[in-house]
Amino acid sequence: MLVTDITIFEVGKGFFNLNSKSKLNSFFEFVSTLDIVLASNSFSLEAARLNRQLKNKGVVIDDNDLLIAGLLKANGISNLVTRNKKHFRNVDFIKTIDY
Repeated sequence: MLVTDITIFEVGKGFFNLNSKSKLNSFFEFVSTLDIVLASNSFSLEAARLNRQLKNKGVVIDDNDLLIAGLLKANGISNLVTRNKKHFRNVDFIKTIDY
């Protein structure tokens, strides 16, 4: 199973905001068992291209979600496990998996 470094940031930020050390520790324990997809130069261009494509359709998604989608595209990954399926419903190459 893979996780993006952007996802680690998003979830970690939430746990820090909750001030829940035990949840944060559990999250980092879990993440340490996963392969991490790291940001690269190519992903940012994919994210920018996707941003333009979606805007042309009148669709706007959050920057972090654009970055995650760009990382997936740049790495040839199409499956995404997320609780935010609606954030990615307009990204045609991503198949969302709910949990």
